[in-house]
This record gives sequence, structure tokens and C-alpha cells, in this order.
Amino acid sequence: MAQTPAVTRLSPLGWVGLAAGAAVLAIAYMRTAIVAPDAERFTFDSAEYALAGRAWLDTGRLATPFVHPAVLGVAPGPPFPLVAGHPLVPALDALAFAVAGRTEDATLLPPLLAFVACVLLVARLALGLSNSRAAALGAAAAFAVSPWALAFATEGRSEMPFAELLTGALLLLSEFPRAGPRLRLGGAPLAFGVTLGMAHLARPVVAPLLPAVALGVWLLSPPGRRVRFGLLALAGFVPLAVLTLLYKWASTGHPFFDVGGYLLLAGIAPEWSVTRLNRMTPPPDALAWIGAHSGRFAVKLARNLPAVVLGAWGHAGRWSGALAALGTAVALARGARAARALALVLVIMLVLLAMLAAATVADPRMLFPLLPSALALGFAALARLAEPLGSTRRRAVVTATLLAVSIAAMPLARAWRSRVSGARARPALPEGAPTASEWRELGAHVAPLLPPGELVASDAAPWIAWYTGRPVTLVPLEPAQLVDWPARWQPAAVVLTNEWLVWQPLETSWRRLLERDEPPAGYRLAGHVRAGRLEAVVFTRSAAP
Repeated sequence: MAQTPAVTRLSPLGWVGLAAGAAVLAIAYMRTAIVAPDAERFTFDSAEYALAGRAWLDTGRLATPFVHPAVLGVAPGPPFPLVAGHPLVPALDALAFAVAGRTEDATLLPPLLAFVACVLLVARLALGLSNSRAAALGAAAAFAVSPWALAFATEGRSEMPFAELLTGALLLLSEFPRAGPRLRLGGAPLAFGVTLGMAHLARPVVAPLLPAVALGVWLLSPPGRRVRFGLLALAGFVPLAVLTLLYKWASTGHPFFDVGGYLLLAGIAPEWSVTRLNRMTPPPDALAWIGAHSGRFAVKLARNLPAVVLGAWGHAGRWSGALAALGTAVALARGARAARALALVLVIMLVLLAMLAAATVADPRMLFPLLPSALALGFAALARLAEPLGSTRRRAVVTATLLAVSIAAMPLARAWRSRVSGARARPALPEGAPTASEWRELGAHVAPLLPPGELVASDAAPWIAWYTGRPVTLVPLEPAQLVDWPARWQPAAVVLTNEWLVWQPLETSWRRLLERDEPPAGYRLAGHVRAGRLEAVVFTRSAAP
């Protein structure tokens, strides 16, 4: 009687070697492209997460010293509740700070570990779909050498932890057909729900993906056990999913409190850039506007969708993207049950995430979490296409895998060289990003000029909050609006930098204040400081409001 080949065929030493190789690659990339050139450690999002993680470690509760203007007066603080973003990355940052100290570099530890785990999950998923060591190692290597993956592996944002958890959830979903009659401790369905719930705590995009998830559970659950598998998955997912609702309810009085709904209007008009929408008080009612101008919103969707999909294709690498597309097509046409269902789920997730990005901010990184599973499907397709070759199948798969990985590694070499040479060039702001040392030095100069413990408004709010230890919000659209805020929330100081905002269209009033040291109404000049290419002017309130 023919026996089903074992799914897991990499030895423990093989898994350890794969993890070690991924870690070495990520650390080498981090040292070359981040640490050695002293590149800034934070993006806007990663600085928000780091602030919440540090506050969590200091206070024992989920909070942050940074607040969007739309939240001022609605939520208590400082410190303020974290209503922009989900809590997993701040929790990971808090753990990293506890282990490695409260430094910017500690925020690079969680994404690096998530990257290593994701490489292993890609290998395991490809192995289960293909029963080919070469395909599994090839998929893992192709993901590991992706410049897109390495960029997120060395950035403290939520993309890599979310990609790891989503890939883990899809791996568990693909195991449903092999589940035995007895599910010990809930088995794969319960673990799937828990993993998906953790993914929800990493990024608030799991809810829009639930139709694809529900379809996957239905297609892959054994016949006659679909209801049981679905209930077990819900039992794992729901308790984690409701945590964010309970947190927002307790901290703001509304379980669905959200500050990002206005991003539906982003890019429709020049005055509705993300930078300006984030600073509006109150923000516009997006749903009401869309209801009255549905045609203009449809134009935005039609314009953004190709940009999102083609942008993701470019970031993933054309050959890697082509292989992922090939794998999806082969799985849908000729794949086994698990591969076919997984491919269908990925296609639906791609459509849903692309629509979400097109409707809000057209950023291709929204599609990055699908890359690991798509590459696993792609390399499994190579093994599938080689099946008719019989005895030469293994040699053909190895050859095709080596070729595919070599081609995928070419963009990495170019990106690595570009990042290093770009860091050495040190272009003037705003074309070139400030270094981490410039931010630290600027913070050290600015902090003594600020009233202790008082709210500050800044164009670079998360950075100023991190490096000065003050509660900070974003500056309003115009300097004159500072005195229009309620007296309790009028900033005690304003910190205006030359980092980026003042060079943007429609921001000439703020640029004039920076260039002329001209304080806004109700404020006086406290100082103008410089740190390398960075500079900041500090204004403090001239009298109590």
C-alpha cells in the first residue's frame, strides 16, 4: 500500500541552520544599511509604537505621550490612550526595552525576530504544499533575500510581525484537511483562531479580511466538521479581537472610536493630503462627503488601485512577483485541495487589501503580508510542474530553485548598494533623512527649552516626544489656530523643525515662522537650535491662556 509522504522532512539541524542564516542575513543588512550609516531608526509609525511601548513599561498600562489633534479633549491624558494603531507592536517594544534598554535600537529586535520566524514559516508552508526540500528552502531563501522583506525586518513598524502571524495563520489553515478525528486542545482550528487574533492585535486590517478567512475555513475543513472547525477558530479569534474594543471603550467611552476614518479622503484634493488630514480639528466627516461625492471617490479608487498593485509588484521584485503569480495560477488550475483553497484565499485577500489601500492611503506596503505565502505557492508550483519529469524531477526542481533565488537576489544587491551609498551622500533636508545622532542631539538641545510635563505641538511630534520626554501633538493647519484650541489643550510650547513639513505645499506659514524666528500669536521665541542638518525653533506660551 502506498504511503503518504511525510510533510515535515527538514531535520532539526536544517531548521536551526535556516533560522541562523536568516538571522545572519538580517543582522548584516541592519549593520550595513542602518547602524553603520547611523540612519534614523524611526518612521512616524514606528516612533508611535516605540512611545507606547516605553510608556507601557514605565506606567504598566497601554498609553502614549503622543496624541493626534482629533483626540485632544476626547480622551484623557497625558499619557493618552493608544487609539491610532493596535497594541501588539508596543507590547513587543516594551519587552525589547526591558531586555535591551530604552533605546531606539531595541525597537529593531522584534521585527528581526519576526523576520526569522517568517522565513521558517515560508519554508514550512512550501514544504507542506510541495513535499520538496528544494522548493521549501528556495521559497524561504527568496523571501529572505527580498529587499522589501529586509527593509521591514530592520524597521520597527507592524508589517513584519503582522506578515509572520498572517503566514502562520495560513499555514495552520492549510493543515485543516490533515486534521485527525480527535483535536487535541482544539488542534489546528483553535491555533488558527488564536494566531489570527494575534495578527489582529498587530494591525487593524484583519477585520476586512474575514470574508476570505471564512471562505478558507469552509473550503479546507473536513466535510461534516465545518461547523466545529469554524466554532473552534472563532473561540480562538474572538477573545483576542475584542480586547481592542474593550480597551477603546474603557479609555474613550466608545468601543469603535477611531481617528483614521478621515483617511478615506486622502489624496482626493491637495488640501486633503495625509499630513493635513492628521492635523485637522475637527477632521472632516468622510462618510458624509463620500455620500455626496461618490463619483470623485470612485475616481480616486480607479486611480489608486493600479498604483497599489503595480507598486507592490515592483517592491516584491518583478521575478518574485511573477513567480508568486505563477504559483497562484498553477495552484488554482492544478493544485491539490489545500493549495487550491489557499490560492483562492490569497487572491481574495489581495483584492480586499488593495481596495482598502486604494480607498485610504495608496501605499503598496499594505500588500506585503501576502508575499511570504505567495512565494511558498510559487516554489510549490515549480515542484508541481516538474512532476511529469519522473526521476529527473528533483534535479529540475533544484536547478529551477537556484535560478529563481539567484534572480530574486539581484534586487537585494542593488538595494543594499543604493542604501549604503545614499547614506554616505548625506543629501540636504528634506531630500535626505536625518541621522539618528542628529535627532538625539536636536532632542538634547530642545528639551531644556520646554516647560516640564506640558503639552507641546510639533511638526515632528513622535520624534520630539521620544527625544524630549514630553507629551506632544501635531501642529494645526495654520499657526493662528493654536489659540483657537480649548484653553486646557493649548500647547505650552511649539517645536518647529526643518525635517519635512515646512517644505511641503500649503505650509508656507509654518516655513516663515521657522526661517524668521517669528512666534505665532500668544507665543514668544525661546530659542533656535541646530544639530547637523536638523534645526528647530522653539516657541513657548507668552502668558497663561
